[in-house]
Parts: sequence; C-alpha cells; structure tokens
Amino acid sequence: MNFELFHQFGYDLFGCTVDFQFPVIKLLDYQQRLSELEASRNPFATVVMAHLAAVQTRSNRSQRKQSKLNLVRRLYEQGFEREAVVNLLAFIDWMLTLPLDLEREFQREVEQLEAEQRMQYVTSFERIARMEELVEV
Repeated sequence: MNFELFHQFGYDLFGCTVDFQFPVIKLLDYQQRLSELEASRNPFATVVMAHLAAVQTRSNRSQRKQSKLNLVRRLYEQGFEREAVVNLLAFIDWMLTLPLDLEREFQREVEQLEAEQRMQYVTSFERIARMEELVEV
C-alpha cells in the first residue's frame, strides 16, 4: 500500500532515541477500493467493509441486514477458523446493529447459511435469546 501521510511519535531518554512513524488512513477512502477489499483474505478487510456498510446503510436498515449477511457469508466462504469467525462476527454484530425484527430475520438467514456450510455461530442470537428471556419474566 502506498501511504502519503505519515505521523510520528518519538522520545529521547538517557541519550537513546525512539522514533516511530506510522501511516494515517481514512477508512472512507476505501470505498473506492472496495474490489481490493473484497479480494483480500486479510480479516481486517472484512472489518473495513463492515465500517463502510455501517456508514452506507445508516438510514436503510433492510440494506444493512443484507450487508451484514453478505459479510457473514464472506467469512464462511473464506474458511476462517471458528474462533476467528466468532470474533469477527462479534465486531460486525456490534457495528451493524439492527432493529429486533430485522435481527430475527438475520438470525434465520444465518441459521440457513450455517446449515448449508455445516458450521455453528452464535453471537447476535444469544442477545436475542436473552432479550426474549427478559420479556418472558
């Protein structure tokens, strides 16, 4: 990657100097590089895609549900280890929140996807189950 803007941090102590330079990027700039993200197997590409989906679907919850489902499908198709999938799904679930009715639809669709993939996943479902238990009490 070619970064044009760098920031740095450094300090001197007892005659020693530490200088750390790091690139600064804006995630929204990756909207123009979406095909690059989609082609990447780097888990952070999925994180960036979740952020972009959250921004794009702010006012369209139905589209947000579809974007969230696409990201979940992407993780399954890339064959990540279960622990990595669950961790990434926890982040996606937090980033792309849905109203309860759409969350239930999402849950059913992920269950169907899991049945096709023969994988297990529980994140947002646990939250829904807890909410349902509270309502019943």
